[in-house]
Amino acid sequence: MAVKRLAVELYTEERRAQLGSAVDDLALRARDLPRVRDAVLFLAKDVDLAWRLFALALVAEALDD
Repeated sequence: MAVKRLAVELYTEERRAQLGSAVDDLALRARDLPRVRDAVLFLAKDVDLAWRLFALALVAEALDD
């Protein structure tokens, strides 16, 4: 529930577009790392999932502190 709430609170079209661009950039950088590239391409196909995973990472980071 916290992850979904955070994802909604942080969401803007601009931030989502920035995440999409960052995932695309990462795909280029990972071209010589097949497993990483495959994972990044998977996320590139579903930017909504990438956004939720970003929110999950932020919650995990906060819990670690």
